[in-house]
Amino acid sequence: MAGFHVNSMKANLGSFSRAYLFNVYFTNDVGVGVARGDNIATYLVRSTTLPESTIEPIVVPWQGQEYKMGSTHTFAEWECTFNLDSNATLRKQMVEWSRKVHDPETNIHGSPSDYYGEAVLELLDVNGAVVMAYTLHQAWPSSIGSLDLAQDNKEVSQFSVTFTYNWFTTI
Repeated sequence: MAGFHVNSMKANLGSFSRAYLFNVYFTNDVGVGVARGDNIATYLVRSTTLPESTIEPIVVPWQGQEYKMGSTHTFAEWECTFNLDSNATLRKQMVEWSRKVHDPETNIHGSPSDYYGEAVLELLDVNGAVVMAYTLHQAWPSSIGSLDLAQDNKEVSQFSVTFTYNWFTTI
């Protein structure tokens, strides 16, 4: 390729994003911390993805043709995998948060205002500055994954939490 230089590309594009440079924290008071700096999830998050959204098409037939138009915006569930600390603090907090949605002992369903929270995902550059941030609004844990235990496993224990939310915004 004539005229292609890595330095030219870096000058035009900058460096590439790194998959390990991100933050996750919760900005609600439903059991997982209020302030970003005090949020244990920030330190225990192992992996996640940026959330997915889809605009469903509406097919409109007209004179033998099919025209597609945008319809409802849907937001896929979001999953986050956490390392388990020695006191299982975050897992306990997630279980308590899910009990605010539905308590299986009393069979009481909570009010959305009691369990809705916000999750914030920040994509960082190599200097730690926020490049892009997603806020998942009216989020709550819809599934808390199992925790594998084994005598022959020396890895850090981990568990996944799937969150349902109503929409996200980006900055």
